[in-house]
Amino acid sequence: MHIDRQLKVLIVDDDEDDFLIFRETLNEISPDKFDIQWSNNYDESLQKIKSKLYNIYFIDFRLGKETGLALLNEAIKTGCEEPVIMLTGRGNKDIDIQAMTMGATDYLIKSELNAEKLERCIRYSLERTNYIKSLKESEKKYRHLFEGAKDAVFIADKSLKFIEINPAVSELLGQNINSISGNCLYDFIADVDQISFIKEHIRQQRNVEDVEIRLYNKNGELRYCQFSLSLETPGREQQFVYGIMHDITNLKIAANSKIQIEKFAANERLIRIIAHEIRNPLTNIHLSADHLKLNYTNGELEPYLGIIERNGIRINDLITELLNFSKPIELVSQKISIQEILDKCLLDTMDRLQLKEIELVKDYSDRPFEIIADKQKLAIAISNIIINAIEAMEERTGRLSLKIDDTKDHILLHIKDNGKGIPEEFLSRITEPFFTLKRKGMGIGLTAALSILKSHQAQVEIQSKIDVGTSFIIFFDKAESVIQKREAEPEPVKERNLI
Repeated sequence: MHIDRQLKVLIVDDDEDDFLIFRETLNEISPDKFDIQWSNNYDESLQKIKSKLYNIYFIDFRLGKETGLALLNEAIKTGCEEPVIMLTGRGNKDIDIQAMTMGATDYLIKSELNAEKLERCIRYSLERTNYIKSLKESEKKYRHLFEGAKDAVFIADKSLKFIEINPAVSELLGQNINSISGNCLYDFIADVDQISFIKEHIRQQRNVEDVEIRLYNKNGELRYCQFSLSLETPGREQQFVYGIMHDITNLKIAANSKIQIEKFAANERLIRIIAHEIRNPLTNIHLSADHLKLNYTNGELEPYLGIIERNGIRINDLITELLNFSKPIELVSQKISIQEILDKCLLDTMDRLQLKEIELVKDYSDRPFEIIADKQKLAIAISNIIINAIEAMEERTGRLSLKIDDTKDHILLHIKDNGKGIPEEFLSRITEPFFTLKRKGMGIGLTAALSILKSHQAQVEIQSKIDVGTSFIIFFDKAESVIQKREAEPEPVKERNLI
């Protein structure tokens, strides 16, 4: 690198003779390449360094009562990024090491100076400073990308113990950055098979690309992630692992909700077919029983006819109940805050909460979270979910959590209990009509709740873990989003009679 521009140079030395000698040496390199200024005062020198007007600094080790090292230390604290070169009258290895450790670019002995050595020192210092600046700029750019990334990005060792994480990891795993550092990713992964799969890939020095994993965060919430892992090239003493996790929980919820809706629609069609096929022979059974009662007076038949009649009525009632579930629900919708509906539900279920001495935790602000809903029907649906949660918890140790938050277009209602939990093999069936895990349950409460929520275009995600509890996450469209969609819909074309 040649010195191809004029450099502003500040020489800090309390000895004017030394300054003049040093200036002459600089001029020997090139008389027009340097704009040289002198300062012999510690405080004045510090102010000039803070001004950031100079390209390079030469600081003498001795500055009266102060030392050049003290000035160097203050210069670094103020964010000085330009090269600082220490000067001394005699060589001292300890001072040399200390100056370089503190951030000096180089160290020169005045008595050994000549134009050639000084020119080489300046070139080296400028090159090194430009290189460090470039590194810092790159680090700043990639640090911004790392910390600002929406995806969870981390650096870990081969056992997936976190070394460095970005804020998205903290948000995903429900823990602050300070407490999560040093933890292991395996502690959060829900499935043993997934842990074995990742460990085997790391053992074989193979990257993991776009694998779906399930995580339980510190709040007990299940999160779905698209997971990739990249291993550093082997050869170093400590090998690092770079990972990225893309949260796809909302996409999974939407997909599962679509499956539930399709399944529910199929159930409705099946119910109507079965009801029709059962009612025809059931009518014949009723008519035959009535005929027997009218025309035969045999006392031995009466108990059996009574059994037929009672069970026929029960079957007919069950069919009617099933058909009611399959009918479209008519809504009387209005703009309402979800808090208002929750307050009504809690009022209706408060006796149950108090009888079982269940702790109630409400986590939502006074700011209204507004949706378009049928207040009465939605209250029935949410109350059914709350009642199920209460019945799943033990007395005195139960804890019911209600939380509301929002995204750009949705309002999320979380209903979480710390009850027995639902076995994974039954999780997909708990909203089916007449399916229940309770001894005295009918299995229609959650079916009715899901039917009402479906009529409100709400998406539902059910997460559960044995002996940990169950969580319902309900996604409602924001009132503003619903209104905007309705306004954007084209008006139906009115037909005109042409004469």
